[in-house]
Amino acid sequence: MNILTPPDWATLSKRQSEILQAACDGVPDKVIAAELGISPRTLEGHWRAIHQKLGTTNRCQAGFTFAALRENTHGKILA
Repeated sequence: MNILTPPDWATLSKRQSEILQAACDGVPDKVIAAELGISPRTLEGHWRAIHQKLGTTNRCQAGFTFAALRENTHGKILA
């Protein structure tokens, strides 16, 4: 059983993957939003969708899961 493959992880959008990669790199949400040219509220919406797709409840879990999925799929988890 592989607990790191929630059913919807493959549906991450390119933007959601960008957000997760930036989070894994330690970039704060305020900076992520500014660099992507989106509002903090829009970023919150992306985080809600990310958590739903990955089956996570916080940024740390999401980053860990994303990193593990990238490793297990050789970096090919973009929609």
